[in-house]
Amino acid sequence: MTRSILLALVLVNCGHVEAQWSYMQYFDGADTAASNSILFDTVTVGSNTWMIGSPSKTLFNAPYTAPNVLVTDTIQPYSTNDTSVVSFAVVPQQGFFGIVALQWLQKLDYEQGADGGVVEFLGDDGVTWANAFSSPYVYSYYGFEPGNQDTLVDGTIVFSGTDTTWRNIWFCLDLSWMWSVGMDTLHMRFTHLADSVDTAQDGWMIDNVFAAFTFVHTVSGTEQKNYVEFGPNPTTGPLRIDVRKMGGYHVIESIELIDASGRVVQKYGSSPVKFGIDISSHPDGYYQLRVRTNMGEQTGPVLLAR
Repeated sequence: MTRSILLALVLVNCGHVEAQWSYMQYFDGADTAASNSILFDTVTVGSNTWMIGSPSKTLFNAPYTAPNVLVTDTIQPYSTNDTSVVSFAVVPQQGFFGIVALQWLQKLDYEQGADGGVVEFLGDDGVTWANAFSSPYVYSYYGFEPGNQDTLVDGTIVFSGTDTTWRNIWFCLDLSWMWSVGMDTLHMRFTHLADSVDTAQDGWMIDNVFAAFTFVHTVSGTEQKNYVEFGPNPTTGPLRIDVRKMGGYHVIESIELIDASGRVVQKYGSSPVKFGIDISSHPDGYYQLRVRTNMGEQTGPVLLAR
């Protein structure tokens, strides 16, 4: 079953810099100009859990901004054996470079590690959904309590457990990377997952959804000294690569891991300037990591030691 709900979003900034456009959704039911609206679709397997309305549950008893929220049922605990999806699309302005950012407020009440909510975006192949928690292409994702990140038995990384404080969640992607792989639309979805055990809990509540196309910034206010920085070094495998973001179109064109004999043993193509790789499939030892962007190149030593 698919239901379409016309919603408006607010475009705000992903941190400390001004956004280019601003639209908002408080789920208040007010009429909104078509140019400022986005179509949300709910796709349900089993019962339809996602609702827009005034919450009246045990823990979810008030919206952040009256009168309504997006919630897994406004009155009843969430159902068992349920997968419910709410999805939407954001279309960045062509020719703009920077960050596309999503922001929302949320509360959680799930059975820890058994039920949860997952945030995903559609990859450049138009078929594969990427988990925001585990995709290396996510520019930044923060605002949640670390204890509410958990993994279900099938390996899906989700929001889980209980958090009754309104958390301000940010999810950001690099527009330069999106353009480089041909992504002209950002497709997003929030998926509620529940198993067969009824714990009479409230689920997931979302309010004040925002979207933004912003100028580039780093989440921390610290100025990055080197053009390319990566770590940890030594590493057991995972490496986070950070390129000092420049204005305009700026993207990693290639990443090469080079062994002691000078042979390229691992390579990535177009990537965001904040990116993560894993080199744990290679033997321990010293390597060189060469990062080439459209604006420069830097090579540095890496020690793989487990």
